[in-house]
Amino acid sequence: MGRQRLGHKEPRTARSSPALGRVLPVLLVVLTLQKVDAGCTGGFLKLDLLSTSGGAGCDGSLHALCLPSLRVGVAANCSVALTPLPLSGGVASVPGIWSSNPGSTYTRPLGCPAATTAGVDPEGGSSPTPAQLRAAVQLALERHVYGAAHQLGIASLAWANGTLTATTTTGTCALKYAITQVSPASGSYAEQLGADAVPAQCDVEGVLLDGGECQMNLADSCAPGRRPVELPLGGKACALCRAGTYSGTGTGCAACAAGKYAGSVGASSCSPCAAGTFAPGGNSACVPCSPGTYQGAQGKAACDPCPYRSYARLPGATLCYQVLSVTAAGTLPAADCALGPQLAFASPPLFGRCSLAPPGATLLSLYVDQYCGAVLTPMSDPQCAEPGASYWPSMRIAAHFVTPTLIATRFNPAATSPTSSYLLSLTPAGPDTLTLSYWPATTDPTQAALVCTGTATVVGGQVAGVPATPTACPPGSYDDSQDEDGCRPCPEGSGCDLNAISPTPCPADHYQPYLGGSQASCQACNASEDPRHTANAGDAYCLVPWVDTECSHGYEYDDATTTCSICAAGTQRRVGREAACVACPPGHYSPLGAADCLPCPFNQFAPSYGLAERSTGVQKCYFCPVGAVALSGAGATGQTASVSCDACPPGTVAAITPPLLYATCKNCSDGYYRPGFASFSNNVCKQIPAGQREVSRASAAYPRAQVQACSKGEVSSWAAATRSPADPQECQPCLGDNTYAPRTGMSSCRPCRGGTAPGKSNSSLAGNDQCVACTGNTYRAASSTSPTCLVCFAGREVHGSGSACVPCMPGYYMPDVDGGTNTSKPAAGEACLPCEANSHQPLVGQARCQYCAAGHSTEDAGNTHCVPCAYGFYSQFPASPCVPAPKGTFVNTTGATRYTPCAPGTFSDQVAADQCDACGPGHAPSGSGGCSPW
Repeated sequence: MGRQRLGHKEPRTARSSPALGRVLPVLLVVLTLQKVDAGCTGGFLKLDLLSTSGGAGCDGSLHALCLPSLRVGVAANCSVALTPLPLSGGVASVPGIWSSNPGSTYTRPLGCPAATTAGVDPEGGSSPTPAQLRAAVQLALERHVYGAAHQLGIASLAWANGTLTATTTTGTCALKYAITQVSPASGSYAEQLGADAVPAQCDVEGVLLDGGECQMNLADSCAPGRRPVELPLGGKACALCRAGTYSGTGTGCAACAAGKYAGSVGASSCSPCAAGTFAPGGNSACVPCSPGTYQGAQGKAACDPCPYRSYARLPGATLCYQVLSVTAAGTLPAADCALGPQLAFASPPLFGRCSLAPPGATLLSLYVDQYCGAVLTPMSDPQCAEPGASYWPSMRIAAHFVTPTLIATRFNPAATSPTSSYLLSLTPAGPDTLTLSYWPATTDPTQAALVCTGTATVVGGQVAGVPATPTACPPGSYDDSQDEDGCRPCPEGSGCDLNAISPTPCPADHYQPYLGGSQASCQACNASEDPRHTANAGDAYCLVPWVDTECSHGYEYDDATTTCSICAAGTQRRVGREAACVACPPGHYSPLGAADCLPCPFNQFAPSYGLAERSTGVQKCYFCPVGAVALSGAGATGQTASVSCDACPPGTVAAITPPLLYATCKNCSDGYYRPGFASFSNNVCKQIPAGQREVSRASAAYPRAQVQACSKGEVSSWAAATRSPADPQECQPCLGDNTYAPRTGMSSCRPCRGGTAPGKSNSSLAGNDQCVACTGNTYRAASSTSPTCLVCFAGREVHGSGSACVPCMPGYYMPDVDGGTNTSKPAAGEACLPCEANSHQPLVGQARCQYCAAGHSTEDAGNTHCVPCAYGFYSQFPASPCVPAPKGTFVNTTGATRYTPCAPGTFSDQVAADQCDACGPGHAPSGSGGCSPW
């Protein structure tokens, strides 16, 4: 396939860039493209970095770090802009701080710009030449990393056969890119940049070398540290992996794991982060630990916060510094160390004033703040440790921690004209010693320098890791566990002995003017001085004019009037016990001028300090309100000097019960209760209402405090002052008689109506709550007090309402349960039975009926008597019915027990005949009861 050539090639020109000697801000500007009338074809070239060459470190040059893959876009208005393309999650970064002394300056990585940069307008406006467009591309490359204000110089751009080689001004690094995509693919876009702005081809005129920078065979892998990029015209380019990623196989780049980095393009592996830094993953540079955090190990993904009472002052800490304490001078530099007379501040003033010798005469307090700043202050030396002296402000030395084992002062970085000062350092020397050095520093290079050194012995706490284990605070210092500065110097006016945890103020009429004194350092004020002066407790000097302040009981000395003033009511003072009037404690009061406070009387209280006598009468303190009792501080009752009042709990009332003189919480009597805590309107026990009872004391929060309605089947009542039942926690069940209680809260049991008897709707009820109708052969009269239905006996029946048992009426009977006639046994049923047919009962209350005699019967049941059989009828046996005489017979009387056959020559041709008729002439009786002819 042919490629179009214009035969024009731009000459290389050298370009300079400004030196980067300070922190350079990164300017990220988003390019906004607007459609205007212009003479350029809009589109882009995609560039992928193939190789770096030139000076050392070119694979980590700033352009290689930030632009391993990019698009060069040309807008319709001919503006040129660069767009970095993301690759495999890598996070490339560049330095954010520059220094002329980089070895002593911490790093601050800044992420490479990720957005499209601001467009660069080429010379020639909307109709630029290819050379002008290429110059705009070069300028866009220079501005990409740090912006237009801090351009990184590109000495030249070389376009050749689908490649672009950018040579940097700094380091003379040649960065070779392959053009791996042109969009749009039409020739017009490429022509405006020149004949070489076309897609690269593998092994064309030696520009891309097959097997190294590209592969003709797509199946062949690229070398380690590279990634494949498919070429539009066949084959693939082998581009370098972005910094922060790596490739061990050449098939693709992967982000470095957390705790590792790849600081250059084309890495085949990643390296672990150094101690003091970390990497979350995909980093081209490890990030220094932020102040307040540290990392002591290599290859970590994060930093750890400093432990309690330790600090990291600068980024990149490998260890957090502990707060320090007190040091004592051993052999310190001599005061006349020759540092040069022309250096006015070459020696710390304290070395010219403090005793220094013998060893231990001068102690140095080393105070450390939360930012690891340190202040060295002399103490325990009368020559230089008096805060009230005029020389004191110049005695202290300000320093800070540089490392955990180096404490140093800092020269003023703002000085612009020749000046001088001293620098001082403390570094470990032995198990319990430090080397103290100081030397002059100057902005004038013509001055000579001399270093003075000496030895300081750590006698308390720990300084710069010396000794290995902190020691106890020495006399003259103290260790307050709530503070963070170890051994602190004892302030003037106080003394601190060995292992002190707080300063002890010197007593009154004593003084101590020095920093770092022991309790033995407190000296008595001069009693023979004229005029005499004294000191208050904790004073550094005796400056208080002395007067006789001993006043009598109930009085105190008044500094304002220099006289004795009477103690106010509510205070007390007894000579030898109090120096001044003090407030009465809770539970006590006092009148004006009291030597001693008095306890509050019974049933009165004082809740706070300083209660004045309330009156000259009975009330001395505060009366407890109605319903409350006075309590001691331990919550007891029955004493004077009470400090509070407490409302009586439910079920009790506040009352004074003779012979007691004080109120107690008295239980309500049985049958009475009181709800809630006692108050002015609620301090009386109430009678438990009828129909209610006290809640069981076993389950109640407070006994005698709550009532509840009696359950169904139970009642309670009062008769005058007597409660029934007597136990206030109980109700009386309705049992043993004919009564019941159908509702809760009833005060009396109701009688059941006749025909019913009391019973329970639930077996768990204590008493009867309903009336149940009598059934069967039972009854209960309305006047009966029986708790059950009564049984009717034989010969009697239950009245229809079930309220009575009455004798059976004549014609009726009731047998006993056994079917007999024993009227002493229960009846067999509820209602009397009618006498059966052919039986009768003329009497009342009978258990059986009588059979009708022979010749007698009844027509139906329930008869009181039997009637004789009628004419034509007869009853042969008792209890048998009257039956008609058969044909051929007759019965001509009542009450017949048999029938009579018709006499010869007579006949009866129907039943129940009362006579026989004679046969007519020529006829004789026949067997059918009639007559037949002879």
